Amino acid sequence: MKKFVSFLFVFMFSFATLNIANAADSKDSARGDSKNIESKMAFKIAQTDSKNIESKIDKSKKIKLEVGTGNSYRPFAYVDNNELKGYDVDVLRLLNKYDSNLDIKFNPVPWNAIFVGLDSKKFNILAYEITKTKEREEKYIFSNYPYFNDISAVIVRENAQITDIKELNNKKIGVSLGSNYALNLEKYLKTRPDLKIEIKYYKNPPTLISDLGSNRIQAIIGEPISSINIAKAQNINLKATDIIIDKTPVFFIFNKGDEALRDRVSAALKAAIDSNELSKLSIQYFGKDLSR
Repeated sequence: MKKFVSFLFVFMFSFATLNIANAADSKDSARGDSKNIESKMAFKIAQTDSKNIESKIDKSKKIKLEVGTGNSYRPFAYVDNNELKGYDVDVLRLLNKYDSNLDIKFNPVPWNAIFVGLDSKKFNILAYEITKTKEREEKYIFSNYPYFNDISAVIVRENAQITDIKELNNKKIGVSLGSNYALNLEKYLKTRPDLKIEIKYYKNPPTLISDLGSNRIQAIIGEPISSINIAKAQNINLKATDIIIDKTPVFFIFNKGDEALRDRVSAALKAAIDSNELSKLSIQYFGKDLSR
């Protein structure tokens, strides 16, 4: 009898514990589902808010865009025979098709002058293949939609046989100082403690390319087309590997307080996206759609 009572007590205690555990799991699951639902709702609300704002924009008013952009960053923004060309430049020109009252003035400058110009209000928009970072989001605002996806690829000399980043272990990789590619490589290597790769920072792309050509460094991280174009101008032959360490959306950047300007540009950008004209422009430049 005592054994039976003991067994019954253990059984009831186990059953009660199981019920409590199941209840806790259900609550945790409910909390997780609730968080997921809240996150999705927040994203949808943000999208809806942007669309609502854009639908109410008055395009009849002329608005001045002082654009800070590149002067030697092929094929995105560069000066050729005193004419400014490039994908980023043509994206903004395309927006004029959807908002003819955007009065656009381009100001081509080196990379190290781009944010200085925005901070000093010399520019009120940047178009220079710029991605979001925590530091930038604290200081600036971004277009409601990206206009490009930046690829951070491993680029090597034409005769190099690199198929895996492990082959660059104990080697040197070069990046442009303060660039998206530098940030992406730093983040990537933090996730790969097995790799002992030295990062070398450069203030300008020609020196970066030159050092790769002379084997002072064994690879660079960059956008393949622009890097190979810069190299060709220096009579250096490079190639892009299939090693991609990051693919990051690119946005127009504005000063905080210029939300009205941001929304005006974003409305035109959304129209270019929806019409597939932005996709066509990307294919024209890169042979594939990198706008989405």
